[in-house]
Amino acid sequence: MKKFYFIVPMILALMLQSCTSDKLEQQVSSLEGRIAALESVYGEINDNATALNALYRENLLIIKYEERTENGKEVGYDLRLSDGSTLHITYGKEMEGLAPMVGVNDMGQWAFSVDGGETFTEIKGAASPWGKDGKSPIVSIDKYGFWQISLDSGKTWQRIVNAAGDPISAVDGKSLAPSSYCFFDRVAYNEETGNMDIALVTGEKFSVPLVAEASITLTYYDEKEGAWVYGNRLNEFPADIRGISDMTFLNVPDGWNLWLEKDKLVVEAPQDGISGDYTINVLASTYSSEAKTFSFKFKYEKDLILFDDFLGDDIDYRWWLRYKRGDVAADWCTYQMGDPAQSVVEDGLLKLYAHINGDSFKTGAIWTKGKLTYKPPFRVDCRARFTQMGTGIWYAIWAAPDAGYQYGEIDICEKLNFGTATYHTCHTLYTLNTAAINQKKETYLNEAGEMVSNYNQGIAQDAMLPGAFNVFSVEITDDQIVWYVNGTPVHVYKHFVHSAEDPLYSQLKPQEKEYYFQNWTFMEQDYNTLLDIAVGGEFVGGIIKRDEFPGQFDIDWIKVKQL
Repeated sequence: MKKFYFIVPMILALMLQSCTSDKLEQQVSSLEGRIAALESVYGEINDNATALNALYRENLLIIKYEERTENGKEVGYDLRLSDGSTLHITYGKEMEGLAPMVGVNDMGQWAFSVDGGETFTEIKGAASPWGKDGKSPIVSIDKYGFWQISLDSGKTWQRIVNAAGDPISAVDGKSLAPSSYCFFDRVAYNEETGNMDIALVTGEKFSVPLVAEASITLTYYDEKEGAWVYGNRLNEFPADIRGISDMTFLNVPDGWNLWLEKDKLVVEAPQDGISGDYTINVLASTYSSEAKTFSFKFKYEKDLILFDDFLGDDIDYRWWLRYKRGDVAADWCTYQMGDPAQSVVEDGLLKLYAHINGDSFKTGAIWTKGKLTYKPPFRVDCRARFTQMGTGIWYAIWAAPDAGYQYGEIDICEKLNFGTATYHTCHTLYTLNTAAINQKKETYLNEAGEMVSNYNQGIAQDAMLPGAFNVFSVEITDDQIVWYVNGTPVHVYKHFVHSAEDPLYSQLKPQEKEYYFQNWTFMEQDYNTLLDIAVGGEFVGGIIKRDEFPGQFDIDWIKVKQL
């Protein structure tokens, strides 16, 4: 009987031991299962941290994106980057339990949150997210079900603790409400900007360019017409280059050089090259390991200084500036304010306006001073139209010396008020400071064999076509200045070599004699081009009729060539 009672407890003990073991195995199995079920969660947390680290890098481009959904709900994006990598971003997802949110705090440090992003704790020892080769923190769950973090790609781990220093359980969360673990709040493609707009739970927002395909876009370049390049100087085209890792220039003409400099394409052509139209191809390597060819058309004319046909949506800032009145006390610039609304590029035209501005006026002008200058001999041609004329409005096309108008200003064409007369004038210290009657005593034999006076201003009556575009030109050489309207000469100013032995010299007043030998100062000057519309002054007769405003002056194109 003793043996019987002895055996019974033994059996009971074995039975109890078996029950306990089974229970522990069930618990362990349950824990492992719950941990395994959370692998996708910490995988998404780590993917988001990796994505955030990548998105903080400069010069990042997205070349492809794909939206991710679960059960018909948008939950994130997969972003293919220009370096060939892919980012997996998740947002708007929750879990039953407690999960850390890994991100960057407002001090730019890696941090985690265990309260859905309300507060963040700095992750000590983590590399800067802005670092070139910095590694993002990664999280996982240890075998006991606690959240842990690694700063060295998983070599070593430490548990994540709360403010009280207690480890955070990933599996003991039955009493907890659903909790978000995504540091990204929203990612969306912006159709207007072509960027991916990214918002974080901290409120920070930024955009990353999306390049669906490789592209090269040049400013000051017309897809249909191409662009002009000029000899003996650098032609710079601001460039937007996307999705391209490397490029090679093909079909480059002899004597030409092309290269990329930061965010612009630079084209260098010789001064004495062969005029013509050229097509230069660009063989590009894309970030998606593809080869793509781009073609660009360039027009080149030997000795061409400037050609602008105003095909863009603004002035070409490589050559032009809007004129703003400074210290010059001249009637033509009284109301020049540099307002872009007064000098508009649209419809393939430069449109200069004269508007009433309260009790005053506003006028428009552009010029190349400080951007582009040239010396005689040269020729300027400009196709323009006086679109809206009015009493008191003054229109002008100039070749202006940088040193000041008195050193050789050449007014290619001036138009006043109504009518069809155009004025063609030059100014020097001689023409400005000696009596007009004496200037007229200088005569020369014209092409028709007629003796004519060498007056500094010519007035062309009815040479232009009213209401239409006309071409106004000037040509200056060593011995003369010739003005043209639609190819017909309308005025000539000759270079006379003055001497103290001239009969005219003895007739001059003493204050005039110092200017007598400054009648041909054109050749030493640096010239800029100026286009303007003005209001008022003695030249227009001092009368302004406000009911005849606004005034409008349209320029189709302008060309400057070295002779």
